[in-house]
Parts: sequence; C-alpha cells; structure tokens
Amino acid sequence: MKLLRKYLKTDNPVILLYENLLLVVFANLSFILSYYIKFAGNVPEYNYKPFFYIAPFYSVFIVIFNNYFNLFNCKVLKDLIINSFKSALLISMCSMAVAYIFRIYTQGIPTSVFIIATFLNSIIFIEIIKHRGAKK
Repeated sequence: MKLLRKYLKTDNPVILLYENLLLVVFANLSFILSYYIKFAGNVPEYNYKPFFYIAPFYSVFIVIFNNYFNLFNCKVLKDLIINSFKSALLISMCSMAVAYIFRIYTQGIPTSVFIIATFLNSIIFIEIIKHRGAKK
C-alpha cells in the first residue's frame, strides 16, 4: 500500500482502476471516432480492422502515460492541459510504432487517424479529469 500511495498518490486502488478504465474506454472510442472523422462516416473494413490488432497496446499505453504524467493529480488547469497533450502525443507515437512493428497486420491504419486521435484524446483527458477537481 505504501508503494501505491507513493507513486500513484492514492490510497484506494478501486478508484484508480475505475479512472484508468474510464480513460481507456473513452480513448479507444475516440480512436474509432477519428476513423469516422477521417473517412466522413464511410470507413472501409480494411482500414478499420487493423485497429483491433493494436487496441491492447493502445490501452496499455494510455494507462502508462496517464499515470506517468500524473494526470489524476493535476490541480491546475494549465498543467492538466499541457500534460494531457503530452500524454496523448506519446500514446499516439508509441501506437504508431507498434503499428509499424506489426505492419503486416496493420497496413490499413492511416497516419492521419493517429493525429486526429491525439487531439480527441487530449480533449477527452482534459474533460474527464477536469470534472475531478482541477482548478483554474
């Protein structure tokens, strides 16, 4: 419990699990939404299927980088905005690296989907965590 309190700044692992799960679900939905934005609603199956190969990695990166940048404990809105963009950018960059490593399976993921997902994730991270208590 000391290790959890020291690095994650919380005593309750259930709350931490809930918050991370919430961010993972909404970030994955934002990635799917970025497909719909890119293709204006007509997403070809060969572009949509490869996301499911990188989705587990994408979800792990979300948890790692959001906890690394300590997004859940940002008390100032300016820090929350900066750290959430850094987190979303690194999540997208690492996911693009994974997509490149598994390029046989993920040839249909356009780079612009990652760029759109970065901005959508930043907005989602800010909105979810802002309601948690960040101040201006």
